[in-house]
Amino acid sequence: MGGIVIHKTITLFSKRLELYYLLIRYFGSEYEVDRFGYRQEREEILTILDKGPELLIIEVECSFIEALNLARRFRLCAYTGFILLISTTKERDKQIEEKICAIDSGVDEYLGHRADK
Repeated sequence: MGGIVIHKTITLFSKRLELYYLLIRYFGSEYEVDRFGYRQEREEILTILDKGPELLIIEVECSFIEALNLARRFRLCAYTGFILLISTTKERDKQIEEKICAIDSGVDEYLGHRADK
């Protein structure tokens, strides 16, 4: 008897492949893992949202502002799931500033590098 198949999705916005392969390795048996770049048009965002991702991961690579704008665009398109932003900033003061801006932009969690002592 055929039942309804529910596909759970994790969507990653990153140019680097390391995190993508790590997600596939650890979550690939239960989740579909998709990877995109930052520059998504409104129609593409709506297509991504149609898949109903449980988690959006935005990895900051070049421009922190672009990452924030991407998070804002998803929230403006009524995405209510979890958004994780991963930053490469190492300075503690800059991390605090970034975290505040990220939360103001609709990010649920900010993950930065361990601050140097």
